[in-house]
Amino acid sequence: MKHITSLLLLLLLPLLSQAQQDCSKFKNGRFIYPDQDKVLSVRKNGIQKSVSNGKTVAIWKVDWIDDCHYNLTCKKLKAPMPPFEKGDVLECSIVGIQGDCMKVDLVFKRNGKLMMPKTSGEMCLE
Repeated sequence: MKHITSLLLLLLLPLLSQAQQDCSKFKNGRFIYPDQDKVLSVRKNGIQKSVSNGKTVAIWKVDWIDDCHYNLTCKKLKAPMPPFEKGDVLECSIVGIQGDCMKVDLVFKRNGKLMMPKTSGEMCLE
């Protein structure tokens, strides 16, 4: 029985390592949203700027929890961007990668309280 368990583990280990994603290429870059024209996010060195029609509308602090999970904290709004306010947090999980695009699950919180149920979106490197 011990040998069968060891054999199963050896067979499953490669599958487990394939399931892990390398999200590191999304830590910095210029990102577009396939379903939104003229909207861009620029992420560099722990800061993400939300750009709409060529103008920065919000600045977010990026805190990486691990390779595929991060929080965005709204630091500054330069234009109204409902429903967001300064201090709001988006808890982000990269749940899928296809080429230069990532599928992200988002949880929106204000003062630690859930503001909106989990939603999903897609961002792609420009």
